[in-house]
Amino acid sequence: MSRRIHASSLLVLLALIVAVAPAHAQSTAAARIVAEPTTLSLVAGEEATLTVRAVDANGAAVDVPLRIVGQRGAVSIADGVVVAARAGEFEIVATEVRDPDAAGEPLTLRIPVVVSWPPVDRLEVTSEPGVLYVGTRLAHSVTAFHADGSERPDPEIVWTSSDPAVARVDRFGRVEGVAPGSVTITAAAEDARESVPYRVTAFDGTRVEVLGGAEEARTGDVLNFEARFVNASGAEIPDVPTIWSYTFTPDDSIAAPGAAAIVENGAFVAEVPGRYDVLALAGDVAGRATVQVSPREVVRSVEIMGQGSVSHVHTSDLWVFEGLDGRDYAVTGTWGANGVAYFWDVTDPANTVKIDSIQVDARTVNDVKVSPDGRYAALSREGASNRRNGVVIIDLADPRAPT
Repeated sequence: MSRRIHASSLLVLLALIVAVAPAHAQSTAAARIVAEPTTLSLVAGEEATLTVRAVDANGAAVDVPLRIVGQRGAVSIADGVVVAARAGEFEIVATEVRDPDAAGEPLTLRIPVVVSWPPVDRLEVTSEPGVLYVGTRLAHSVTAFHADGSERPDPEIVWTSSDPAVARVDRFGRVEGVAPGSVTITAAAEDARESVPYRVTAFDGTRVEVLGGAEEARTGDVLNFEARFVNASGAEIPDVPTIWSYTFTPDDSIAAPGAAAIVENGAFVAEVPGRYDVLALAGDVAGRATVQVSPREVVRSVEIMGQGSVSHVHTSDLWVFEGLDGRDYAVTGTWGANGVAYFWDVTDPANTVKIDSIQVDARTVNDVKVSPDGRYAALSREGASNRRNGVVIIDLADPRAPT
């Protein structure tokens, strides 16, 4: 019997292989993504192993590329190892990587991850400088640490006073002297405790002199004031915790704003013109200094060199930049329109030329920005038809033909 295979028989065999291959590939198509374990519970700083794979309808593994990501700054995953960074409820998302032209939605799996903080191991309490007199107040801040030395963000602190009749403390850690005597203020977070002892001293201040600063200033000037507390005999009382504040009367040039100035530890700066009384208070003693603030009158003439007109819609934002070709360009957004951003050549300001436009799915392109190297632009989308607002990145490799 001959063992030779005729050419015609070989062609039939190859045809059968080709015919069978598609059916076999279809049977091994990925049907879903599975994870082991299906959920994770970790303590911040811990690691865990996570296995993610694609399987077919029968549960057999399928070699399909997957993109697996965690929430930035919270949960990361690399080579199957999950690292928890901070407490909260998060997700690891596994997505099938498919050809952009493939039909249907890619397979996706969301793996819940719950991260808790490790126990607070110790506390550090920091107090404002000064002596705790009767009627005065000292603020405190707390830093909480875990056993590994890492810091607990935003710890929940419970404050208590050993004797509220001597000094009381509020939930913000502000301690107020009530009567002369000894007292201990304690900060607690979980099982950690830290205490600060105080000797509350009688306050015999009768007046306060507000020194320094100036009688007249301009908006934006920083004035530095000091408070000098004295008793009935004229002797100065040292290290008095002082509360600084101000009152404001606007001048005729403006309507009174909601916030007109800043004063902190005696440093004062006015945002708008008017008359200010800078106040220093401790116990039932208060003093003031009056400052008349004038407009800064920073005036600079503007010369119109040229303009580009978009007359049928409102312009929202503007960004001027140097293109990769060394010429100067600008990009402008539009508001309440049809999502168009315009690109301009402004190398010769007297001859501003509109060179191109890009339309995105939006009613408003509210923000336009260009990277420092002029390579990319970013456009914000608001009012998209599918409600998927966000940022669009524009390629400016050829600044005269953005894509």
